[in-house]
Amino acid sequence: GVVDNVEGAAMIVREMKQSRGYTIGLHVDCCLGGFLAPFVRQMPEYKVPRFDFSIPEVTSISADTHKYGYSPKGTSVLMFSSRELRRQMYFTAPQWTGGIYATPTMAGSRPGGVIAATWAVMMHLGKKGYMEASKAIMETAETIKKGVDSIPGLEVMGGPELSVVGIRSTNPDLNIYAVGAAMGEDGGHEWELNLLQNPPCIHICCTYMHKGQGPKFVKELKQSVDHVLQNKELYASKSKVAIYGTTQRVPSSMVAELSKAYIDALFKLPEKKEESS
Repeated sequence: GVVDNVEGAAMIVREMKQSRGYTIGLHVDCCLGGFLAPFVRQMPEYKVPRFDFSIPEVTSISADTHKYGYSPKGTSVLMFSSRELRRQMYFTAPQWTGGIYATPTMAGSRPGGVIAATWAVMMHLGKKGYMEASKAIMETAETIKKGVDSIPGLEVMGGPELSVVGIRSTNPDLNIYAVGAAMGEDGGHEWELNLLQNPPCIHICCTYMHKGQGPKFVKELKQSVDHVLQNKELYASKSKVAIYGTTQRVPSSMVAELSKAYIDALFKLPEKKEESS
């Protein structure tokens, strides 16, 4: 939920050009908040810093339409500050034996259905629809932030300006991963929170589905904290809690190798059983 200091990065780009003559591009990864932040910036009650092409040094911006754009997965947007920069993305093969080949992206064949569906969703919602959804999301996030700060042993991380709220424990006896587990089926609730590391924390990414659910989240978060403190041994044995706790103590190289082994297992085909005669 924290917006990077794009204006500060732009200042560095500007200084490098003035002092050394370097021309450096500045890309803004706005994949998560690309269809939220622009609308929140238009609401006077929220203070979201500039991050877009209004900063002259910004040369490109990426934004995923399948997130707060509410389109099907498989679409995204990459924007450039000039036509000249955009042309650098194209691929052409004028001498190909199959004919003149040109594509605007690295991907040659792309599904047209999801592109059409994305356009339809955007036309249906319009600016009014995106503004209303963004306002509801921000109201939920604000309720959760205030609620977290009212629970002993927890605090909001980083001062989020948008919809993602990171939560960590300030109580050495309170395992934040266990709190995340308790917010799910382990504690009789239905929330699915992301478990994060370095530092240990959990987060909720507020979406339009969470509209009006802020008070419920805060209430059940308080219940989960109490439940974990009363059942420490129970939660210490939970698989996700144990795994994430272990990664804090194991060298990152070992964790990386285990992660690759997991992906290997996904690609492994089951052994073919010999048919009995």
